[in-house]
Amino acid sequence: MRDGRFVAKGSPMDKPQARTKVGDVLFVRVGVGCIGRAAAVLHDDETGIADDYLYILRFRSDQMLPEVSALLTQTQFFKQQLERCKRGTGTVTVPQRLLREILVPVPPMSVQHPFAEAYRKIHYQYRSGLSEASELASLVSKLERVLMGCRVVVHCLQIALNATDRQSPGEAQKTTHCSPSGTIRA
Repeated sequence: MRDGRFVAKGSPMDKPQARTKVGDVLFVRVGVGCIGRAAAVLHDDETGIADDYLYILRFRSDQMLPEVSALLTQTQFFKQQLERCKRGTGTVTVPQRLLREILVPVPPMSVQHPFAEAYRKIHYQYRSGLSEASELASLVSKLERVLMGCRVVVHCLQIALNATDRQSPGEAQKTTHCSPSGTIRA
């Protein structure tokens, strides 16, 4: 409510499935130049009703930290897969079905925690007007280098999402190395 606009509870725009909460990742699903951007919701004052151009991604907390998932969407590995999923000419979009098929490297929590902390620091500095986009790009580059050097479990995005808690943890996963070209090698 920083800018005074809000959706009243019970109004036609108040859709429960569109309510965001701390820990969600907002993923832009439509628009040339915008598709694929993502950000983690880290504070209560960032919650609200997500517009229809966003997907709300909720990850299993035992597998993926939201800050790291937001960073992973900016890696070349993810972007190249996303490029193959885009549909449309004038207005490009990525269907939810195809987004769920994107392979996502899931680093061990010992690797995720320092990146999540760095993301939160950049996020705080950005909110305070003290950070630049280049800091985030630098953090994404560092994550890409780390992923190249460690063995990670790769899941379809669907497996890491909260909506699939009913699936067995070993389903559709593979321990692998990621390559910068967006391919996977066992």
